Amino acid sequence: MILHKLITAALLLNIATPVLAFDLEALQARLAEPATIQGQFEQRSWLADQETRLYSEGHFLYQRDRQVIWQLQTPVDTTLVFHVDIVPTPAENVEDEEQRTDFMLLTERFAFAQQLVDLIGGNWPALSNYYHITLEGEPEQWQVQLTPLAPPMETWLGTLTLEGKEYLEQITLRAANGDELVVRLEDQYPVDEIALQPFFTKQFDHIIDSEGNGDSEAGKDSGDEDPGEE
Repeated sequence: MILHKLITAALLLNIATPVLAFDLEALQARLAEPATIQGQFEQRSWLADQETRLYSEGHFLYQRDRQVIWQLQTPVDTTLVFHVDIVPTPAENVEDEEQRTDFMLLTERFAFAQQLVDLIGGNWPALSNYYHITLEGEPEQWQVQLTPLAPPMETWLGTLTLEGKEYLEQITLRAANGDELVVRLEDQYPVDEIALQPFFTKQFDHIIDSEGNGDSEAGKDSGDEDPGEE
């Protein structure tokens, strides 16, 4: 009799306890924390028309609803800042023409750059203005498929796939013309405002060094003039 009562109580408890569904809302809540993430990235591009593969890597800093700082180390040493709804422009320290060409190709693969902040943060309400969004998987391994709402003839994008666990770990972009971009986000960890100081100091020093080198070159040019000429 006692065993029967225990079994009945357990069954009633299971019925009364709601199972929390893992849906887009739950995933958005997960990706909304922490507000600031730092990590490394690598991106691999396939340009179908040119039959060319491109590779780049570096560090990134994500600040929710604000920006993503994309610090490339290869093939060019430069920094991009992605703001919501703003496409980044080439940094001034990309001076070599061949490097600038490579950089622009990489930037073109990031034609969805206006939405990068929303993608990392799982801002589905904002992204739903442009995509039909579906979720598959479990909290430990999930995949979000974003299909453009625009007709195929009006968009270059085929599909956009997000994969991750605790954080977003991979973005796969497949274009209508056969191009493909895969971005891996690795070694991610939350940071606070105090911990960000070394990161921003490094960026500031890099800008100062670039400007200082320019001043030095200008000084050399002015030093070539004949001091005797008046």
